[in-house]
Amino acid sequence: MPWSQWFAVALGGALGAVLRQAVTLNVVRLGAAPFVGTLTVNAAGCFAIGWLVAWSERTGALSDPARCLWLVGALGAFTTYSTFASDVLELVRGDQPWLAALDVLAHLGVGALAIAAGRALGA
Repeated sequence: MPWSQWFAVALGGALGAVLRQAVTLNVVRLGAAPFVGTLTVNAAGCFAIGWLVAWSERTGALSDPARCLWLVGALGAFTTYSTFASDVLELVRGDQPWLAALDVLAHLGVGALAIAAGRALGA
């Protein structure tokens, strides 16, 4: 992969990480539990990936560096499922397995629906 694409991934990753933190902090600031911030980020990221992939397939508008910037870098960093897994483990460790199970089901269901909606709107 050319250095320009590596740079695009790095730049997009920085952007996605900052956006992810901003969204999560604002959701928590509004009074929601931290895992709701992660769910919000993952749903928004899944929707954005679905839309961007469908739009790109339809128009051919994304070059390889642009795909690296937006899909791999920005949205890859934005929709980190590692935090999701950590949230679930903390709920289980905090004697809230029912809430952990609900969080897992919500992430999977909302994520799949958001990707489908994004693809439908982007096509």
